[in-house]
Amino acid sequence: MDGDQSQQIATDGNNQQGAAGNDSGASRYTAGLKAWLRSFREPLTAATVLLFVATAGLFIATVYLVIDARHTAEHQLRAYVYVDHGSFGPVRAGTPIGPTITIRTAGATPAYKLRLAATIEIGEFPLADRSSLSDPFNRFGDGITAISYPILYGGDHAIQEPITVNFSQKAIDLLKIDHHRLYVFGGVKYQDIFGLERRYDFCFSFNADPNSPIKAAQEDGCDRYNKPG
Repeated sequence: MDGDQSQQIATDGNNQQGAAGNDSGASRYTAGLKAWLRSFREPLTAATVLLFVATAGLFIATVYLVIDARHTAEHQLRAYVYVDHGSFGPVRAGTPIGPTITIRTAGATPAYKLRLAATIEIGEFPLADRSSLSDPFNRFGDGITAISYPILYGGDHAIQEPITVNFSQKAIDLLKIDHHRLYVFGGVKYQDIFGLERRYDFCFSFNADPNSPIKAAQEDGCDRYNKPG
């Protein structure tokens, strides 16, 4: 009996010591937290915090300046490819017909790794929606002009490329019907000096008299397909 009482007293003593230890640890943590909070009342610590905040703000502002400077450099130095067209020859069946397009670039640096894909189709005017024209980059075979060029400089330099298609007489006869035109369209993919690939889409519509040369394009027919890149 005395042994059980002694064991109970020892257990209670251990529990009290454990509780006292927990209370002591909690008290030390609370005291440390209060001391840390009081430290912010000291001028030196407050100045350090303000300096840290100011440094962080300066770093963020510098990052934005660097990003903005890069974007400005890209706009000022990158190449800007654009496409023009020549006249359309006589429209006859069984003979390749089409204009010569001219590819130029503006900007302070050349365009690299150019890829041209273009074709000619006969369709209703005006086009119903964008899906009326296919993407020549996704097509292969006859009627698709697909050529690559290593580099194109600005200034007086230019690339001239004939875009021709051989139409049947049945297709040519559609041009005698109102609201039908010839559409010369395609795109030029290229890389700028920063290694970014860009794309310029173009479209020109020609109101054809099958027996006469076409002197100029009516670009209002598909100008919404022209998308500088």
